[in-house]
Amino acid sequence: MYVLKNGLGVELPERYIINENACILFWKDGTKTIVKKAEDDEFNPRIAYLTAFFQKYCGLSKNKANKLLANLQVEGEINYKKYSELNVGDEVTIKKDLEAYKKYGNQCVVLDMRDHAGQKAIITKNFGDGRYHIDKDYGCWYWTKEMFE
Repeated sequence: MYVLKNGLGVELPERYIINENACILFWKDGTKTIVKKAEDDEFNPRIAYLTAFFQKYCGLSKNKANKLLANLQVEGEINYKKYSELNVGDEVTIKKDLEAYKKYGNQCVVLDMRDHAGQKAIITKNFGDGRYHIDKDYGCWYWTKEMFE
């Protein structure tokens, strides 16, 4: 038993096995909790351990635990799907009223970026996290779709 700072005890597994496809936690009561890699997922051993621990600790079935974890909303989390709208080679127009030091999406505009306001540009790199490079600035700054018209 691991005792937390607040005095509460948390049962830890007696032992565990982690390989490239699964995590198995063995408990004192003789039960085990298994988390397996999904076919299309990248396996993260720490996440697998924590998921198995969460299932056991909360007494949830695998399905209920997975649904709960999959639907967690993290404040400030980037929705990467919405950034697939712009691709390398797409032509965009930089907003005419771009404001220096204002945050657009997940990036702030620096003063020199205003020199390109109102101009057409080509997307040269999509980082997949809402940031882009354009052909106007030789890849000096990160741009976001909110900076384009």
